[in-house]
Amino acid sequence: MTIDYEQLRDTLARGLVNAGLASDRAAHCARIIADSTRDGVPSHGLNLFPRLIAMIRSGVVDPAARAGRGGRRTARSNVGMGAAASAR
Repeated sequence: MTIDYEQLRDTLARGLVNAGLASDRAAHCARIIADSTRDGVPSHGLNLFPRLIAMIRSGVVDPAARAGRGGRRTARSNVGMGAAASAR
């Protein structure tokens, strides 16, 4: 089965918004997931999505977390969404 890139990206973004991400952050994450799928990186592509949604819903991942400094030269993401937590 082949799915159009834009359709995949937009569908992922809607799912992330429904899971609690702000629309701009959802679009950013959806693009990364869609790009990874297109580029053949299954660990960060579509295969990641169901687990990511489950982790958001169970509270393991905080969709509102932002990257910050955790002390002297230590970065932390507050159990956030990686790329979305560090996006400006």
